[in-house]
Amino acid sequence: MFINELSHLFPRTTSLTGNKPKSSIKITLSFHNFLQLQFEDYSFYELFGDKSDLKTTFTLELTSNGRITFSPMAFHHIKVDQMFLHSSSVEPYSFEEIFNNTNINDLTIEGCTPRSNETAKMNFNGKIRLAKFTKMVETVSSEEFPDYPVRSMIIEAHEARKLNASSFTNYRNLYGLHLVRPKFFFDNRSFDGFQYLTGLETIELDAETLKDHTFQHASRIQSFTLGPNTRHLTEHSLDELNYLTRFDASKVILDQLYPSSRCVLARYIAKQQKANPTMTILPPQAEYCDCIHDFILTILDKKPDQTYTDLCSDNQQERCQLSECNIVKNFRIPPREKTTDDDNDGLFSTHPMPSYVHRHPSQTNDKHDQSELPHSHIRDSQTSALKANKPIDPNAIPTDDYDDNGNPSTVGGKTYEERRLILRNETLKWIALSLICITILVLLIVGIIIWFFHFRPSQRYNKAGFQVVQPNNSNV
Repeated sequence: MFINELSHLFPRTTSLTGNKPKSSIKITLSFHNFLQLQFEDYSFYELFGDKSDLKTTFTLELTSNGRITFSPMAFHHIKVDQMFLHSSSVEPYSFEEIFNNTNINDLTIEGCTPRSNETAKMNFNGKIRLAKFTKMVETVSSEEFPDYPVRSMIIEAHEARKLNASSFTNYRNLYGLHLVRPKFFFDNRSFDGFQYLTGLETIELDAETLKDHTFQHASRIQSFTLGPNTRHLTEHSLDELNYLTRFDASKVILDQLYPSSRCVLARYIAKQQKANPTMTILPPQAEYCDCIHDFILTILDKKPDQTYTDLCSDNQQERCQLSECNIVKNFRIPPREKTTDDDNDGLFSTHPMPSYVHRHPSQTNDKHDQSELPHSHIRDSQTSALKANKPIDPNAIPTDDYDDNGNPSTVGGKTYEERRLILRNETLKWIALSLICITILVLLIVGIIIWFFHFRPSQRYNKAGFQVVQPNNSNV
């Protein structure tokens, strides 16, 4: 009995018309704790049958250290929209033999990369629009990720220690590169060889350090994503990204960046927003009240969640004036629109808001419900609720900060916070001057006392007023 008999469980369907959402069918097969597993020919033959009106998803999970064997026609004539294969091996046959005569829209293989057979590639009749290959490797190279006969290909490598970009120069179908937690930094030599790849459009880097001119040889990509492990962006690390249509920093925790790196990110977003207003920019997250976060949200015309607004609105302008970034120091927070609720709060609430708030729990996404498609629309992620305190990074690497975009937002007149801050600064100035004057006066008095006792000629007189004559030491 073959697995394709599952198709008899599906109800008969008719063509869907109108604006009704497209129905979907998902099949997940999981095999655990096996010693040996073999899929014979036609094991998944026409698994979904003729279900052209339905969105079909097939997941095959093989989680065991046992031996796995696929026959060359195991997936013969399978037609599916999305297919996920989790396996440590698909031996002994090649990719071209196993997926020949298949029709797969999006294919994801995790845990292994099948070997490629040049002879079988010549007779390959499969139709695979996008294939993504994910595994842990020591070196990202063509040996670990062969050139498969698919229309578009995405490479996702975890914890790699080296990248051999020049080995991919003949990959005309390489569409994307995702490097998750790589164990090396990136500089102007990292992507040398990618300048010959006309199909490369998206890169995702989850690296700690990006040095100057990292994208010198990958400047024509259209989509770039920063990962959550990003810590250090040097002054010119993002300079060559001039053709982007999408910049995704939503996975970055702004407070985990070095202080200088926050300024680099803020300036780059401001520059791109001004030069290319149609670019899709997803802002970073934040855990604390941060003026750089306020600045980025403002220039992108986005609003934080209500928790952040209630917590951080009272001292926003003061935080901006104390910022280490010039572009943020000159930033003026737009006035908050006063609502009826605010008036009611002012009438009935006399207690100040607390100075902290717990972070929201992290959101998890089902990777089986989302697929990375070329030119697909990805919705913006919401900013998280933030804490009020701001950490100090002892490992910060200082760089020269400058303001090349001027004041992005101006507000006429001075707010109450500004007037209060100016008054406090004046008071502190007079106190400082008074302390300086007192210090100078004390030093003068001490100096006079020292001179009086040490430098004044000593004269001793007897009680009658006669001067004491020193005895003569002569023997006469």
